[in-house]
Formats: sequence, C-alpha cells, structure tokens
Amino acid sequence: MRYKLHPACAVWPPMPAEDLAALADDIKVNGLREPITLTPDGLLLDGRNRATACDVIGVEPTTTVYDGDPHDFSLSMNRHRRHMDKVDIAFAVQSMETLRHGGDRKSEKIKSVNTLLKSPTKTRAQIAKDYGIGEYDINDAKAVATKGTAEVIDLVKTKKAVGLRAAANYVRHTPKDRQVADPDTIRNASPQRTTTAGESSATVAVREYVRPLVERGDQINVQEVAKATGYSRIIAEAAIAAERGRQEGIAEAIGRVPINPSVLSKTAQEKLAAFERRLRAQMEAEFEQRVRAEVECRLAARDKRDDEAIEQANALVLHHSFGRSKLPLTPQEYYALLWALHPDNNDPAKATAAFVTVRQKKLLLCDEGPIKRKSDDAPLPKTVADLMAMRKSKSKVA
Repeated sequence: MRYKLHPACAVWPPMPAEDLAALADDIKVNGLREPITLTPDGLLLDGRNRATACDVIGVEPTTTVYDGDPHDFSLSMNRHRRHMDKVDIAFAVQSMETLRHGGDRKSEKIKSVNTLLKSPTKTRAQIAKDYGIGEYDINDAKAVATKGTAEVIDLVKTKKAVGLRAAANYVRHTPKDRQVADPDTIRNASPQRTTTAGESSATVAVREYVRPLVERGDQINVQEVAKATGYSRIIAEAAIAAERGRQEGIAEAIGRVPINPSVLSKTAQEKLAAFERRLRAQMEAEFEQRVRAEVECRLAARDKRDDEAIEQANALVLHHSFGRSKLPLTPQEYYALLWALHPDNNDPAKATAAFVTVRQKKLLLCDEGPIKRKSDDAPLPKTVADLMAMRKSKSKVA
C-alpha cells in the first residue's frame, strides 16, 4: 500500500481476501464511490480496504483530508459500518484511549482530561453515553484487553461465547498463566476478594444509592457518585461493581431456573425474604392506588349523572312555572324541605319550618288555585303540633 496507516486506522482488521476481491471488481466497474480519508500529514485515516483494492487494480484513489480528532473520526466512521455491538464499541473505545495516551499509565489515571475522544472537557462517562454504552463497559474491555490471554480475548471479542463482565471479573482475579479459554469456567469462576471494600459499611451505603440507578440501566459517573455520597472514588467503584454483579446474577438466575431458598445461606435467605416483603408492599401500594383511582373515577361519573339530573329538573320547573317571574322555591327553602322529609330527621323545628314554607307557597306550587277546606269549622293547622293535636282529637271521636 502506498499510504502509511494512522494508528487509529490500524485498529480495524482488513477485509477477508474474497471480500477484498469483490470490492476491487466493483471499483473497477463503477469507480471509487467514496474517497479515502487522510490526515494533514498524509497518513491513511479511513478507507484502508478501498485503498488496497485500488492498488490491486492499479487505480489512483481520490482522497480527502480530515484535520480533526483522528481517533474520534475513526471510531465514528466504523461504528455503524461494521455493525458493532456494545462489546465491540467498548473494545474500540479503550483501544483509542490507549493510542491517544501512548500507553502512558500516569495519564490514564486522569480520566476527566486524558481519556477524551472529542474535547478536553469530556469525561469517560460522557464518552460512553455518546456511544450508547456504560463507563463500566470500557473499564471491563480494558481489563480483558490488558490482563486476559489472547484466547480469552477471542472468546469475548470475536466468538461472543462469554459476557464482557464475566470475562473482566475472571481476568482481574486470575493470573494469565492460570487462565483457561473455557466459557463455563469463566462464567462460574468465583472472584477472589483482594479487599474488604465490597463488604464495608461505606460500600453498603453507596450501594443503596446506586442500586436504583443500576436497576433502571442509567449511565453512572463514578466521580458524581463519590461526590453525591461523600465517599472516595474507590468505594464508589466497588459499590457500582457489586451492584452490577448483583443485577447480572439475578438476571442469569431468572433465565435459568427459579431460586430455591432452601439451598441458599441463612443470610441470603433473609435478604431474599426482605426483597419479597418489599416487592409485596410495592404491589399492595400499587393496587391500593389503582383502587383509589377507580373509586374517584366512579364518584366523578356519579356526580356527572347527578348534575345532569338536576339540570333536567330545573328545566322542568321552569317549564311549569307558566312565565312566573319568581320561582316556587328558593334553594334554601328547597333544601330545608328535603331535610324535613328525610326519614332520619327527628327535629320537630325543621319539620315545622318546612310545613310553614309549603303552606305559604301553596298558590305557587298548585296550579288549581288555593286549597279548599273540607269544613269551615276545621281550620288548617299552622304547626306540626296543631296537626298532631287535630289527629288525636279525630281518633278520639272515632
């Protein structure tokens, strides 16, 4: 090849021979559809396979120059072109970081400055968010790439036979000379504790803080967690790793077989029982909320029906008022009458007031005119007491 590869371009593997031959034939027939990209100093940044195909058929490729960040450009161009999943992106990002720092271990410690892809103000968490992965994915990819054997890396990166998190935990706690390229061994390996930070009271407190973030799948910034909880960055990383391992363990257990409490330790059984109690309480609270919402909905529907009935009744009263300027009853008189007629009313004063109101309104309530007495000797009672006395006298006469 006539061009020297930029390190960011050399990260990506070349095409297989048969695919390269097909690309060369296409360029020979249709020409080079997309120019290759060079850096200002003439290094090949993008289009490695196109440049090789042009060399094969003896065609001078068209070129364009990109003077921005070469690592970000290379990753952006290859991300969708190669149909990369999260594992591929994580390995690519950590490779670009290694190229950018030139393997400087000191610079790798300053993540807020030296692990950038776009600008000197972006953190690794922001970079991960831009590419749709978690910061922990980049950390795990770096652990596998630096501490794992070539066979283990191949299992994770190429064959996809084992998860990135499981492989990272395995290589962090297993020396290279003891590592085996067996997926079951890697998945079932129990990491050896090198610190008690994962069980410390500080880590437990931070785990309570990050647990809802992990369960929702949010992007987590270690520095932000440390600042929010007031603990060190090491404690925050230990807590996040512990919670992510817990989530993956739960997901893996659910995907295989139901949990049998009898095979768990006493502490695990207590934690499982506490989890079940929290889940049951949450479900009961949600059920109570749904019931309350349903009751409110039905009460609102009933009130709406009552309002419609009142409007119809008012329209009927106005229709039979024959153009009277004054309604038969005021709202206060109407409600007083209703209370007097209620079966539970035991107040004689209310009944008397209602009786007087109806007697005074007889000309307005009755279209047939004044009520005629049956006998001139029997005047209409003015109160309920008069009415009761009149009834008693009639019963004695009978």
